[in-house]
Amino acid sequence: MNQPTSAELSDVIGLLSLFGAFGGVLAGMSECSLKDIREKGIECYGSTGRLLASLLVAALYGIGGALILGIVSALDGKFDDFTQTRRIYFALLSVAAGFAGLQLLMLFRRRLLKEVEDAVEAETLKAHKKIEEETARQVQRESKIRDVIDSLTDALDNLPEEKDSKDDPEYRSLAFAAKREATQILLEVPTHRRVVILLGRLEREISGYPEAISILTKAIVAWKRSKQPFEANYAALLFNRACYKNRLAEEFSKVSNSVQAEEKRGEAWTDLSEACELDENNKEEAKDDPDLATLYNSSSRKWEKLK
Repeated sequence: MNQPTSAELSDVIGLLSLFGAFGGVLAGMSECSLKDIREKGIECYGSTGRLLASLLVAALYGIGGALILGIVSALDGKFDDFTQTRRIYFALLSVAAGFAGLQLLMLFRRRLLKEVEDAVEAETLKAHKKIEEETARQVQRESKIRDVIDSLTDALDNLPEEKDSKDDPEYRSLAFAAKREATQILLEVPTHRRVVILLGRLEREISGYPEAISILTKAIVAWKRSKQPFEANYAALLFNRACYKNRLAEEFSKVSNSVQAEEKRGEAWTDLSEACELDENNKEEAKDDPDLATLYNSSSRKWEKLK
């Protein structure tokens, strides 16, 4: 089969465009019925200007429809042998394609809109599902946190009065179970104020002040890394750490380690000062807190200097 020359292709495009435009004009004219045309004449289209504008647009739609037909035909190899008979065939098809150009465009438009709507609906459902899953996880997490708080509170409420009794296997089992649960939940919410403070108190009773300070320090570091605002909950962590550091300083003083004692008191004062600056209620609480009674002095660590 002979391949069409560039001149023949140009002739084909012209033929498709001409008859496609004719088909488009026919489609535009058909917007008004013959009865309306007979009764109203040009007025059924609004005005002469509107008629010409609509026919121009319809012709362009028709040309587009005919050219699409031509492209599909060329890809299918129907231009390889472009005889006179085939010219007539394409001319007739171009009129039909031109007439249906607007309808085809609207069909593609509806299809495209449907695809867009389906995509939006799918994304919306996906977002809703994600929100529902996150809500379910949050509810489950809150339930676990309540259980952990209950376990820690139970362990603290059942502290033996005698120090040696804390080594009792039954109590140690209760306390270590609470510690284990709290440690696990803090992997998910490392800055939860109540869990951290209760765990710190339990560690103070079981392991001593260094372990209690370590628990609070981890939470404070995690808070800073998460870039949460420094507010009352953060201030509460600082306040509790200040108490434990001052108590540790007292222990150093008992063994005549004044250097470390003063170092820990300095750290406690820094924590307490920041805690009071972030939450003014802490200053009044610090005044009579027995854990801080030995922190103040007559020079650099006066209670009055707290903000």
